[in-house]
Amino acid sequence: MENKEHIRELLNKYREGLTSLEEEEFLKTFFASNKVPKEFLSEARWFNNVQHQKFKEEDVLDLERKMEHWIDEQESKGRKIRLRYWASGVAAGLAILVGTALFFQYQQSSKISDTYEDPQIAYLEAKKVLMYVSETFNHGTDKFQTVSRLEEGTNEMSIFSTFGSGLKNLELVSKYNDELTGKQ
Repeated sequence: MENKEHIRELLNKYREGLTSLEEEEFLKTFFASNKVPKEFLSEARWFNNVQHQKFKEEDVLDLERKMEHWIDEQESKGRKIRLRYWASGVAAGLAILVGTALFFQYQQSSKISDTYEDPQIAYLEAKKVLMYVSETFNHGTDKFQTVSRLEEGTNEMSIFSTFGSGLKNLELVSKYNDELTGKQ
């Protein structure tokens, strides 16, 4: 009975990964024997399978090759993505440069050129255009004269603004008079 308890403790330690090499060897020899109690039969089958399962060197090498191939694929995908980012950055930079060059070329081609070769004639034409603008502007301001007349009328009515302060003074006098006469 004590032996079963010891086996249970060792199995728990083994599942948690805390057994020493000697304890693992003890479990292997115990489960390889024909004296395994019925309650430990499933563990015995598992230990026997692990014991008999051997990895072939070819399998390990094949696994290594597969892993290396997978790693190489991942690295090449990363390089492709970095190459795409780099190429898109270069394309964006070129697009900005071409756009800037076209903008400056357009600006230079659309510069104002002289229409008159004689400066005196250009001066007279500019003077004529400015006089036209001035007359048109003054014609539009004629309608504002009625507004200025209204403003004059409101200025004359400013006398009445003192009327309100006079009423307040009169109210104070009336209140003082009431206090003297005893009315309240």
